[in-house]
Amino acid sequence: MMATDIDQADEMGRIRILLLGMIGLLMFGLVAMTIAWGTNLHAQDAFGLPVYALFIFLAGVGAVLVATGGGLARPSQLRALLNDEVTRDHRQRSLAAGFWTMLAITIIGYLLTFIGLGGVATTDLRTFATIAIFGSEGAALCHFAWLEGAAHWRG
Repeated sequence: MMATDIDQADEMGRIRILLLGMIGLLMFGLVAMTIAWGTNLHAQDAFGLPVYALFIFLAGVGAVLVATGGGLARPSQLRALLNDEVTRDHRQRSLAAGFWTMLAITIIGYLLTFIGLGGVATTDLRTFATIAIFGSEGAALCHFAWLEGAAHWRG
């Protein structure tokens, strides 16, 4: 039996919630790795590529997912069902959450330079930027997944 467009959009919406939530958690894992390894992380290779190349790729993927809500490469009818006004509102709210997270991370990082907490206060710009980028993208993606999940399973 062929599923209707609404059924397909509903299933794709559930998958999107899980995938974006997991990618958001992956971003937070990258923040934890960056904090734990510091500048040593950027000297490593991953899958035969320098870590910084992988990080730039993941940051770009995260930005596209935050901007589109993961609704790319779908037929226009399904994309319209997936990106209804509630989803657009959730995407706007998750972008705001990512912005405020970025602002909080940068203010805290700036203040830590005055406190002098050893390695934290003297972290290099590359490590700090990695933490800020993936922290804010992780917050935006997890917030979007949480809002979509709450709306999906509520009604």
